[in-house]
Amino acid sequence: MNLFMIFIASGGVTGLIFIFYYNRLARSKVAVQEAYSGIKVQLEKRYEVIPKLESLMREDSDHELNLIKSLGKWKSKSENSSGAPGRASAEQQFSNALQQIFSSENNSDQFRELRISIEKTEKEIEMAVRYYNALVREFNTKCEVVPTALVAALLRFRKMEYFEKDLQA
Repeated sequence: MNLFMIFIASGGVTGLIFIFYYNRLARSKVAVQEAYSGIKVQLEKRYEVIPKLESLMREDSDHELNLIKSLGKWKSKSENSSGAPGRASAEQQFSNALQQIFSSENNSDQFRELRISIEKTEKEIEMAVRYYNALVREFNTKCEVVPTALVAALLRFRKMEYFEKDLQA
């Protein structure tokens, strides 16, 4: 009877430890998902610039109009990508097109205001990406270190991918 009680108690303690580490992983995974959502919100803010740019540049050169059309293409690729790496690649192309547009010689007040707004949004995106990547690093570390790695392997928690956008471009 005494051995049976020890066996039950050790099983209960093991179960509690397992639940503890599972909850740590689950909370970390939810935090990463929330951070990714934050990136998407900031990207949507940036996408709102496309119609404004189109209206400002209706009479500009074909080159600039083609750049504006490319914004829509990269926006669509980003939204249809699965996972952070694909989205980051499309977002990099979107940023490059925006940079080319804003490097033009258009000096209207509306254009300057739009440029300032985009620069602010780009900084917010950069902060959101850094936050997301920090949470991914934390989650992936939990998936690699013992004893959390054992729980992660048993419950098929997979390492998450970084949002690898060139933040300086």
